[in-house]
Amino acid sequence: MFLKKNNPIIILTFCFLLAPLATFAAGWVLPDQPANTPGDFNQALINITNWLLGFVILIGVLFTVWGGIHYVGSTGDQEKATTAKRVITYALLGVIFASLAYTVVKVVVDTL
Repeated sequence: MFLKKNNPIIILTFCFLLAPLATFAAGWVLPDQPANTPGDFNQALINITNWLLGFVILIGVLFTVWGGIHYVGSTGDQEKATTAKRVITYALLGVIFASLAYTVVKVVVDTL
């Protein structure tokens, strides 16, 4: 009921949250090194992990906002509030694990 009354507000909120993606995409540049050089694989791995980390953080933020909207919209229904808390918890855990995975890849690439 809360979501049906406020659909324009939710749509505008997600539009403003997704607007930085255009800026993120504009910053994508090709590496200066030619293919098949020793640093090419390492740089490609770093580029992929940077992109994936940014994407996972974006998804985590969106799910956290989504869970917050559902939590506010639960209006005293304990089952909906519990589900919303679980969504927020899993979104934050996903961001934490993605950051740890990024750190592991960064350490491995730096030692090679």
